[in-house]
Amino acid sequence: MNFNHMDAPMLQTQTQHQIRQISDLPAIHTYFDVIPESPDGQYVTFFAFDGKPLNHGTIMLARADGSDPIKVSECAGNAHGGANQGWLDNEHIFFCADGFIHIANTKGEVVEKIRGAVDTIHQGSHRALTHSANMRQRDLEPEKEQACYLVDLNSNTLTELLDRETAYKLLSQHMDMSQVPIELMGFKHTKWAPNGRDWFVVFDNMKHRKANPDLPRRKVIIAAKDDGSELRFIDEFGHHPNWMPDSSGIYAFDDKHTNKIFHWEKDSGQKSLLVQLDCEGHPCVHPNGQLISTDSYTYTEDGVMRVHLHDLRNGSTELIKEMPFPNVDWQLHHPPGHVCHAHPVWSADGKRLYYNAIVDEMPRLMVIDIDESLL
Repeated sequence: MNFNHMDAPMLQTQTQHQIRQISDLPAIHTYFDVIPESPDGQYVTFFAFDGKPLNHGTIMLARADGSDPIKVSECAGNAHGGANQGWLDNEHIFFCADGFIHIANTKGEVVEKIRGAVDTIHQGSHRALTHSANMRQRDLEPEKEQACYLVDLNSNTLTELLDRETAYKLLSQHMDMSQVPIELMGFKHTKWAPNGRDWFVVFDNMKHRKANPDLPRRKVIIAAKDDGSELRFIDEFGHHPNWMPDSSGIYAFDDKHTNKIFHWEKDSGQKSLLVQLDCEGHPCVHPNGQLISTDSYTYTEDGVMRVHLHDLRNGSTELIKEMPFPNVDWQLHHPPGHVCHAHPVWSADGKRLYYNAIVDEMPRLMVIDIDESLL
């Protein structure tokens, strides 16, 4: 995949988009790397909250336009991603609750419950990735304090792919770890490549640095094959990594807060600048590899949340939506003191961009029909 690395000042585009609200209920989708729309584009799934605080609600299904809503199951959820709901295939969704991965059909019927948790899932093979911390958040007790696992939903098996000791040994070959004890390192964000043959995980000590800011910063990406083989150190990074749509590499913001998004080849780890934006948030590359969406925030008393669209082909950028980002004292979990994050994410065909809005201090799931002139 070829990139045009644009460092010039970005220009405002003159496109027109239609924005639609999916549901009248206070609702969100899962994350900037989980598509809420079924692979065939016929349905959406989302988490609808009971009310304040945003910690419980209902898994929902609806037609792509929001019509014919169906209640699937009531369960605990959070303002960051609901109950990790997503699509297994065109006929089934999954969500995580009460220590189980629940699978439901498009009639809203739960047809299977598998002990476990999902971080990300590969639809083609019905295999999920998870890690110890994610399992504990879902009322499970993993075998190891820190490890990464593969969950095969077809065979209902759990396989360890990587443990902390192995990851720490690999990291020690690339960075000075003499002042960072192994027990301060942990896993998060296990993510499948779209091809289902590669995955990566974040390995860091950021949780402990909050209490001890003098601790050297260690936050890296480690990649491997689907069976855990060919383990490789990718690089240090800043935040919100993801796979390129064609599985060729990984992208993320840098660790210097320069608004730069870098790209790393998945096998060699070769690094190059993908783009420099005028903001930072949750970046999502369009399926065609030439557009990038992101959100941004001002954390002030009269804060603002924005959704942006950047075109790699000509360096232009567009502010698609701006909305209030209020401080709320009833929101105690992530994002603390705020209703939700926008987390813009593309549909599989790239014609729609889903995001979470904030209306009257409650979340609302929205979708943007992208102007065809950009596609």
